[in-house]
Amino acid sequence: MELGEDDTVDINICSGGGDLEGFLVLYDALNKTQADTTVNVKGFCDSAASMIALVCPNINVSPYATMLVHFVEFGSPRDRASDIHKRVNHLNAFCYELFNDVYVGFLTEDEIKACVYDGKQMLMQYDEIVDRLENRAKIVNDMVQAFSEGQGLTD
Repeated sequence: MELGEDDTVDINICSGGGDLEGFLVLYDALNKTQADTTVNVKGFCDSAASMIALVCPNINVSPYATMLVHFVEFGSPRDRASDIHKRVNHLNAFCYELFNDVYVGFLTEDEIKACVYDGKQMLMQYDEIVDRLENRAKIVNDMVQAFSEGQGLTD
């Protein structure tokens, strides 16, 4: 978080995933740093690792990269049923916002809903990852252009 705009950070990912807490710490640091950050997806980029990759402004993908996307998995501690119910509802709402923010433009709205509500897991290889990244970049560029022209979002 303390690096400046003259610094660079390269993150090499080959990971079967991680956990939400670890991702949130990295997400916060990546959002606050002024350093030029790049993710290099070298192999497996599953679960929380895919989220780390997608929050970085620069992504390089190896020809043998794969990515697994799914909605959060969690268990509940031994507790009263009412407390478990509250915790699950809280985590679902929190994780839905986070999931949507990270994967918007990379996944379609229907794919996001299928992951969140139907437990769909999506496995992707190099070509599909690159196509989705290019599509997301186009969407972001279109949004930036619309804002710079004073149009805002229309839908």
